[in-house]
Amino acid sequence: GPISITTSRFEKCKGPRRRDCSDVKLDLNNGIFITYDILVKSYIKLTTGRIVAVSNGKEITRYQMKTPCDNFLVQTMFKIHLNVSNECAVKKGHYVFKLNLQDISQKYFDGNYFYGNWTFRTVFAGSECNFLCAVMELIISPK
Repeated sequence: GPISITTSRFEKCKGPRRRDCSDVKLDLNNGIFITYDILVKSYIKLTTGRIVAVSNGKEITRYQMKTPCDNFLVQTMFKIHLNVSNECAVKKGHYVFKLNLQDISQKYFDGNYFYGNWTFRTVFAGSECNFLCAVMELIISPK
């Protein structure tokens, strides 16, 4: 059924590599709309990705990706917002996009047993540098 989303935290984190290939600014508006402002400083082929989901203090999912673009959801989001190549590479440039968490969460979770406090840690990197690392804390409840 319908769900309600409240975002209590949305911030960048440190990725696994020593240096960053991008400058990332994150913004949260009304607890629902998130804006990514990414300045990619050099061409980067994404070679690793990880999404960890923790609910009510327990790790529920740890999704490791050798090639992030092999994941349909990640590939679709990256192609739309970052114009990634078929090789899962992001060109140097400035990318700004806004996502509606309420809409995305409703489509993904559909209100089926996913209520509670959630923390998502998302990391994407190339072999030489970090691309994006973000931590988001959500409260999902029935509407």
